[in-house]
Amino acid sequence: MTDFASPSNVIEFWEEIKQTGKYPDYDLILTDNRMPGMTGLEFLAKAKELAGGVSGQRRTSRAVISGSWTDSERKQAQELGCQTFSKPVPIDDIYDWIEEQDSQRFKG
Repeated sequence: MTDFASPSNVIEFWEEIKQTGKYPDYDLILTDNRMPGMTGLEFLAKAKELAGGVSGQRRTSRAVISGSWTDSERKQAQELGCQTFSKPVPIDDIYDWIEEQDSQRFKG
């Protein structure tokens, strides 16, 4: 598991991936949408952009949590292939989503 304490760490991490060509095989990314410096959706869009064409890339499940979704944010999440959760989200909903992702991953 990788914990990104600040948005600048996220960008540094992805720039390093781009430079080295080594993309870690994450099963899933779960992020909050409201963060200082960038939104979770901006982070996921940047991650997708920087991972494009890098060796080792596989399908990574993505989910974003927010307490105040706008219509345009929901549309962007859908375009990025992200599951959306609205706060307060029951932890069982997140567990169920993770289990569903694992189930799909091991089928194919």
